[in-house]
Amino acid sequence: MIGKILLLISLTSCVSGTFVVKVTQTSYQAEENHNITLEWMFTTNPDSSSTSQHINCDMFTDHKNPVLYHVHEGVEVPESEDKQFAGRVQSDKDALREGRIRLHVSRLRTEDLGLYLCGVFTDYGVSSVRWRLNVTGIFVVNVTQTSYQAEENHNITLQWMFTKPDSSSTPIIVCCRLLADPNDPILYHVHEGVEVPESQDEQFAGRVQWDKDALREGRIRLHVSRLRTNDSGLYRCNVLTDDGQSSDSCLLNVTAERIQQDESVRDEINI
Repeated sequence: MIGKILLLISLTSCVSGTFVVKVTQTSYQAEENHNITLEWMFTTNPDSSSTSQHINCDMFTDHKNPVLYHVHEGVEVPESEDKQFAGRVQSDKDALREGRIRLHVSRLRTEDLGLYLCGVFTDYGVSSVRWRLNVTGIFVVNVTQTSYQAEENHNITLQWMFTKPDSSSTPIIVCCRLLADPNDPILYHVHEGVEVPESQDEQFAGRVQWDKDALREGRIRLHVSRLRTNDSGLYRCNVLTDDGQSSDSCLLNVTAERIQQDESVRDEINI
């Protein structure tokens, strides 16, 4: 697949500018589970047969380049379509005869997000074009504050919000961690709506209380007591439900207790 794309780019650089493929948009924005229409235009030639048309639209990824749409000698080849897009792509055949590629993609997924390349081969030219598709999830997790400031031995409440499930019986899995080497200690863990205190790292043992009512409302409220300076760092909460999965992070900075600082200053003065 990579070789095919490199060949396409190589051939494209060798042909004249008389045959071109153009996008109507260089980027598209849509929401998960919604539908979208992607469109390109290419130069037509009335003296050329449609059987000379070869079209290949691929998505770029790190591991493979899944085929979104494939036409061989003017005929669609649905079996070439990657299983990621199976049953979700419909083409406009009338538009194709007019030099337009119109693809209706339904039930968008967040994994559809990425960079795409569409190449057109004909007996009168070769060209390609790239575009980007952005798909935002309908299930999101957000922090109410991106950063918190507190003093050692004081208490603090950290809060996240997530898309409230449609049903109160929807299982919820929550895992909040301090992103720190080497093991990312767990601050808070809920499995299917039930707290799992044994998962909590000993660093936070007995110091974290959660608000059960808030969780049912789509909020994670964690009350952390007797803060320590080594509690400082980036905290990420990951939430998984039947509606989706998402995460967000906030920064906590815990400064040393001022009393201790004042005493150390007095000691220095006395010396």
